[in-house]
Amino acid sequence: MKIEGPLAISIVDDDVQNKRTLEINFTEEFQQLESSQQLSEMKKYIQLLFQNAQSLQDKQAEKDGLLLVMQICEQLLPHLQQDELDLAETILFEMGLATDPRPEISVSIADFKIN
Repeated sequence: MKIEGPLAISIVDDDVQNKRTLEINFTEEFQQLESSQQLSEMKKYIQLLFQNAQSLQDKQAEKDGLLLVMQICEQLLPHLQQDELDLAETILFEMGLATDPRPEISVSIADFKIN
């Protein structure tokens, strides 16, 4: 499932250090919006993620991925409102690999991509 929005998300596996990193960048289009427009777009994006997650009854991995991205966006929203984020920087989330005892997280992220 591809959902257009203010974020470009990628997953990087580092087998040498045995870690997986979720890399989040704000799109150039989003960076160039006025602050009020950025907030509006992020709120719309969160709602779109939620609606799409609710429609995925039989695809739990994709649903979990959407909800995870939605939660990240919800956590970023107050910082966006306070103008505390450098939108040109990459946000990194380090996660466990598939050998981690929490495979449902790894599977949902690995199966889900947003560009």
